[in-house]
Amino acid sequence: MESGLTWYANGQKLREMNYKDGMPDAKLTDWFENGQKQLEANFKNGKQDEKWITWYEDGQIKDTANWVDGKIVDQIQLFLHEDGQKKAVVNFKGSKQHGKTTSWRKNGQLENEQNWKDGILVSERTYSYYLENDQIYSEEYKKNGVADGKWTMWFENGQKNHEKNYKNGQFNGKWTTWYANGKKRREFNYKLNKKDGNWTDWHKDGQIRSVSNYKDGKCISGDCD
Repeated sequence: MESGLTWYANGQKLREMNYKDGMPDAKLTDWFENGQKQLEANFKNGKQDEKWITWYEDGQIKDTANWVDGKIVDQIQLFLHEDGQKKAVVNFKGSKQHGKTTSWRKNGQLENEQNWKDGILVSERTYSYYLENDQIYSEEYKKNGVADGKWTMWFENGQKNHEKNYKNGQFNGKWTTWYANGKKRREFNYKLNKKDGNWTDWHKDGQIRSVSNYKDGKCISGDCD
């Protein structure tokens, strides 16, 4: 096995590489001019093999990948905002997104969480925020591209605005809304897009305003007007 070294003009190592029969073999290492490691890779008989790691110039890991016989098996990529803060982490199986993908806003707040399977988006949770104070505005969840599970919205003062539930894109389960003062405004239920069960409304002072009962989308008792 032979080894080769190349250097920057300032005397700092640029690359160290091993060869066998004229082909890359075993370990390869690259450095930035500041001395920070840029790449650590492995070859076997001229083909990518085992673990590869790349770094950003500030030392943060940019990418990790596993190779077998020249083919990529899995990979994790890190993307950064302009100021070096974490922007996204993406997982791959082969060349397709697979597993968890997470993204963050510039201030570090969570923005999006996704789950992928063989390049297909399976589920996604999205967070949005008020621009004025970065207070959370909403949290939403989708499965197979449609609304599913619990969705929540907040007032700018941090109090909950409403909480609702979906199933396969349809209204399903308990819904609750609040006044900005934190008191309940309404509590009601849906069953596959139809009003179902008790519906209760409150005044801002907490006094009950109306109560009604629904079945299959029709009011059957109480304040039906």
